[in-house]
Amino acid sequence: MEKRCHKCKVVKPLVEFHKLTKSKDGYQAKCKECKKQYHLQNKDRTSLRNKQRYQENKEEIKKRANQYYHENKEKCNKRKKEYYLKNADSIKSNVKKWRLENLDYVKWSRKHHYEEHKDRILNSQKKYYQENKDKILQRNKEYRIKNADRVKENKSKYHQRRKNDPVYKYSRILRGNIWSSYKRNGFNKSNNTEKILGCTLIWFFEEWLSNKYNPPKTHIDHIVPVSLSKTKDEVCALNHFSNMQVLDANDNLSKNNKYLSLAGLSKVLANHPNPTLIKKIISRSKIEMYQTVQNEVADDYDQVISELQNQIKVLKN
Repeated sequence: MEKRCHKCKVVKPLVEFHKLTKSKDGYQAKCKECKKQYHLQNKDRTSLRNKQRYQENKEEIKKRANQYYHENKEKCNKRKKEYYLKNADSIKSNVKKWRLENLDYVKWSRKHHYEEHKDRILNSQKKYYQENKDKILQRNKEYRIKNADRVKENKSKYHQRRKNDPVYKYSRILRGNIWSSYKRNGFNKSNNTEKILGCTLIWFFEEWLSNKYNPPKTHIDHIVPVSLSKTKDEVCALNHFSNMQVLDANDNLSKNNKYLSLAGLSKVLANHPNPTLIKKIISRSKIEMYQTVQNEVADDYDQVISELQNQIKVLKN
């Protein structure tokens, strides 16, 4: 079976023509070669026209494409797979080139996708780990053996950085403390540390804590205890930089979550972006505000107790 091309006027076998169900013979009028030449000569114009058409009929085209895919799922996947296997090297090269040229977009896209589908991704990862635990552990073990020098070098860099960069060292401890505060209250830490703190780590350690943090001699203390929180938003609010101070390790351990000083509370309320929420947390708690850390008690102890009790009444009202 043959057919005469409408463009080049050459009689060719039907395999040289694209199919078209609307035509009488079931094939297009122009041969594949003529259509290819036309596409190459009018590439920019065709691309612009297709783009405009897509923008004008975006929803309809998406709906039609989605419908076709679900009706022909196996056929589409098979065709995609065959195309990929035939052009694997070219596809990988183009993808790598595009990623390098659009690195910022790739990073943003990954982060945006992760934030949008975080729960689903984490559940999927957890499920996969549980189902393939032995396989993953074995693979990790083989990697460590095969790349022993690289693993050793990375550990050395980590320890050197912790030794020479106090902000990095203390930020690792702080991240762990904030993560633990979420975990103890039954929540997952969903934001990065700086976003939860409301400031940069450098400013937090150097300005807010005045470079006084020196573990294990001193601890970072939550002025209003995180254990008073009942929701994830409250945990986040109590991990704001304004609710943190440096305390002597012994004072912090003895303070636990039983004491709240007036001086500390005033500092929190003056610097926190949502003081109303802090007041709400304290007002429903049974924390004894007058039992403060000893080195913060004024000479007139009775007067301090009276002021603290008045502060509790104001907060509850």
